[in-house]
Amino acid sequence: MKNQLPVCISYSGGTSSRWVIEAMIRGVIPRPQHVAVFSAQTGEEHSWTYVDMNEVEVVCRNAGLLFTKCYHPKHSSLGNHILEAVSSGATRMDNPPFYIDKGGSRGQIGQRCSREFKTYPIRRAVSKWLKSIRMPKRVEAWIGFAADELNRAQKALAKRDVQWETLDFPGIRYGRTRAMQRAELTAWIGHAPKFSMCTFCPHKTPERWAATEGKDLERAIEVDENIRNLDEFGLTDGPAYLSDRLVPISKLPRYNASSDDLRGTDGCEGGRCFL
Repeated sequence: MKNQLPVCISYSGGTSSRWVIEAMIRGVIPRPQHVAVFSAQTGEEHSWTYVDMNEVEVVCRNAGLLFTKCYHPKHSSLGNHILEAVSSGATRMDNPPFYIDKGGSRGQIGQRCSREFKTYPIRRAVSKWLKSIRMPKRVEAWIGFAADELNRAQKALAKRDVQWETLDFPGIRYGRTRAMQRAELTAWIGHAPKFSMCTFCPHKTPERWAATEGKDLERAIEVDENIRNLDEFGLTDGPAYLSDRLVPISKLPRYNASSDDLRGTDGCEGGRCFL
């Protein structure tokens, strides 16, 4: 083991972060002396992700691992925050990176939701954990990016903004691609999780939108229909949309989504959304 820093594992509900947990429990990755699992809860994941999260929570506790769900201190969910901000006439919102129809060109606004609903809640919980085990405020965060997601890891490292937290990527260290992680998880637990992201995340590919169904799709449509006019937030260039096609989610073409993988991340390279 390269150091004795306490380790916090960031669990997003997807394949790569599940692989980190399972690999450590099975001894593929050496277990640190002090280690705990933290999961940011936006309240807007797909239904299948919550099934996996509940399973992982049991797995962690059976293995003697602290599993902590981390929440925004004021808002019950990201979607409710967006809807409340729009309906109340607020002038500030911790928004996803909505697309803007500029009348001939497409724009995209900056992403503020990950910081407020994921990064900060986890850091608050990690600080509390370190205090509870009487350790200095220094920690190594394990992030589940795979070996074929090096660009995302590099961007996460570039955005590191606190000195007490260092980042490590066991999947990259151990040379595991996403396909390899899925194969190992299938061998260990019988399946690999589907993609994990908010139901209405603008970074969704057409295939991922097609895989969004039932109440998850209804939620995405509800949020999408309420963000057209964001003039109060200073976004006056044109109507806002969740889809990069600049059409309502209810009118998106229904592509074939037969694969359980759907791991493409072409539009989601910020890195920090999973911390």
